[in-house]
Amino acid sequence: VWHTMLSGMGVFELVKNLNGLLRDAPELVPDAVKKLCDREAIKRSKMFPFRFYAAWKNLAAEFPDQLQKALILKEALAQALDLACDNVPKLENTLVVVDVSGSMSSPVKADRAAIERNARRNVETLSMRQAGGLMGAIQAAVGKNDIMVFASQAAYVPYVPSLPSLQLGEQIGKMQGCGGHGTDFHEIFRVAYKAYDRIIIFSDCQGWREGGECTKAFQKYKQTHGADPIVYMVNLAEAGGAMLNPGNPKIVQLAGFSEKLFDQIQMMEQDPMVLLHDIEKVVF
Repeated sequence: VWHTMLSGMGVFELVKNLNGLLRDAPELVPDAVKKLCDREAIKRSKMFPFRFYAAWKNLAAEFPDQLQKALILKEALAQALDLACDNVPKLENTLVVVDVSGSMSSPVKADRAAIERNARRNVETLSMRQAGGLMGAIQAAVGKNDIMVFASQAAYVPYVPSLPSLQLGEQIGKMQGCGGHGTDFHEIFRVAYKAYDRIIIFSDCQGWREGGECTKAFQKYKQTHGADPIVYMVNLAEAGGAMLNPGNPKIVQLAGFSEKLFDQIQMMEQDPMVLLHDIEKVVF
């Protein structure tokens, strides 16, 4: 079946079934690699990088006799992820910030069944820190943007633009704290060194709020650099709260984790009420 279907199989279908190929037709791995590294095929698929990252993480280690071919597929998926960055909107002059505090090691909305299934397959459950790290790395690479991590302190992450996005995302995903394991949002604005058009913060929003330190630091940042950015607070958890005044139209609260996040941001900047307008189009 694999020999019959692989040549006409789309990239999305192939990515979903790589474990099956590895199990049933490992001799076709070179053909799969060729398809995964085809820039035009990736572009036509309109797939976002996170799809390839999910496949990379979920490629099972349950076929020890095919370990070498599994590694070859993982390398191809890493290349495909970078190719898929062409499908992501470029949000230039953006600061991407990833929370690397202690609480960010929790899974991204994973239910107990998913965690147990991953454990049986020896697959690591995606943490909020890893999700934020990869999303940050993707946008940093696409728009040649700055990327910062924060916990008790904040710091820019130096990176080489040619560095694979997967490598940078994994690097951030493995960070445990920055100057401590707290969640001090005001440190972001204390460290930011220039005016940005937008600041995207990936966090569980369980932060330090006493005395309005974040709001004060944000105001000082804007005054110092003549900046007036849109701040997107992407809450990757089901807890936490607003760190900045949610009544300000330039403070946008987003919840959950979606590979289409950057598309949503781009649409919202063209029409702040785009989500409401889409809902109103639904006919019951």
